[in-house]
Amino acid sequence: MTNCIPRRKELEELFSLLESEDSSVKSQFKNSQDQNTKNTQKIVALEKLIKATQANIKDVIKKMPGLTGEPLGYVQRELWGFEEELKRQQQERDYLTALNTKVDESVNAYKKRLQELEDELKKYTIELQDPKICGQ
Repeated sequence: MTNCIPRRKELEELFSLLESEDSSVKSQFKNSQDQNTKNTQKIVALEKLIKATQANIKDVIKKMPGLTGEPLGYVQRELWGFEEELKRQQQERDYLTALNTKVDESVNAYKKRLQELEDELKKYTIELQDPKICGQ
């Protein structure tokens, strides 16, 4: 072959590196999607807890002195406890929502990189099949 381009070894090494990165990015992509799913499930559960806690607060308010005869201190402590729980639940929900936003950004970046890797792998596959590529 007179028109032989001695790049086969270089192309095979690049191809191997790209396959390795592709595998790694696919794993990160899947892990990010799994984390997003778990966080979403937690957010849904927290929303239900928040609604239940809000209902408990409404029930406590109905017990306010003058309505039921319950001691004021007891009702205030119960109300304060529910309000603190509600605040904690809302903070956790907000944290998970923000975290999911970051995870979504990661998922999109991984998707983009996977597409780039797929394109590069196709390019090198075609190049490696070229009969002009030979040797080391």
